[in-house]
Amino acid sequence: MDDISREVGISKKTLYQHFENKKGLIETSMRIILEEDKNKIKQIVENKQFDALGQMVEIFKFSIKLLQSIRPTVIYDLKKYYKDSWVLVESNHMNFMKSIIIDNIKLGKKQEIYRENIDGDLISALFISKMIVVTELNPSSTSVQTIMHNFSQNLLYHLYGIIDKSQYDRLKNLSFNLI
Repeated sequence: MDDISREVGISKKTLYQHFENKKGLIETSMRIILEEDKNKIKQIVENKQFDALGQMVEIFKFSIKLLQSIRPTVIYDLKKYYKDSWVLVESNHMNFMKSIIIDNIKLGKKQEIYRENIDGDLISALFISKMIVVTELNPSSTSVQTIMHNFSQNLLYHLYGIIDKSQYDRLKNLSFNLI
């Protein structure tokens, strides 16, 4: 709390008037960050210039930028020392992302980009489960590069599994930065 109060230019006493402890500060900060992230993702989804595949690519790009801005130890620290804050990420945010992916799959089917015979609820649950797993694959290597690589591989696995055959060349030629 000393470092935080010094960084924001207020006394520790003032900081404690707003937050009971560091845990409360971190949980409030996580809620604000997650809400901002949700709003940015909603903006991507609401942007009519993107079809379903474009939405997934743009959400991925946003997620990568977000990961690049996070020190690698933050995720580890949240999981170990601030479990309530990590639960916000795993439950609240992941449920939000699951609903985004369900809607994306519906849109992709309608646009004939994704295969018609896929179960959107199941596929979205699998995708989210894999996203959680890929952040935990290499516990000894919490580098952003490793997590980004894992995320990109999961995205490609997901997209190649759901896109219609007619879209393979398009996906193969997409010029988005995976690493």
